[in-house]
Amino acid sequence: IEKELTKKETGKKWKQLLKFDPILGKLEFVKATEKETNWLCPECKETLFRNGKVISCHGCGFKIWTTMAEHDLTDDELTDLFTKGKTHTIKDFVSKKKTVFSAKIKIDNVQDKETGEIKKGTTFEFPPRKLLLIVIEIGICFELSKSLFLCKIFIFYFCHIKHE
Repeated sequence: IEKELTKKETGKKWKQLLKFDPILGKLEFVKATEKETNWLCPECKETLFRNGKVISCHGCGFKIWTTMAEHDLTDDELTDLFTKGKTHTIKDFVSKKKTVFSAKIKIDNVQDKETGEIKKGTTFEFPPRKLLLIVIEIGICFELSKSLFLCKIFIFYFCHIKHE
């Protein structure tokens, strides 16, 4: 049985496989089996292993989740990540504020939040923003020497827009 579960403290949801144990008379978590991959660890170059939604290295402890910002990474995206160092631009990430955004995932040096140590990890690489120039024309009329003059004032706004 696959069931969507919610962590009480954070409200975070995830899908979990469960099975019924007839001896205990209750549902139990189904643990994923670990499988060797063809990918090499970006930190120590040893073989990576896949265990459910986690890809990890036995040599150095490198680990990534295969779901990032509500996007499940495909095998092709993971292959690009581990062979080229980054994925193509993925357009269906969802932020914590529930807005959709585009980015690449890349392997980079990141600081461990607990130890402060610099290790290999994943970061988002956002596409460059385009600069859009918006010109607003305001006409101001005034009377000078019995003639009507039109003075144009231009206001320039520079806005960043998302690159799609």
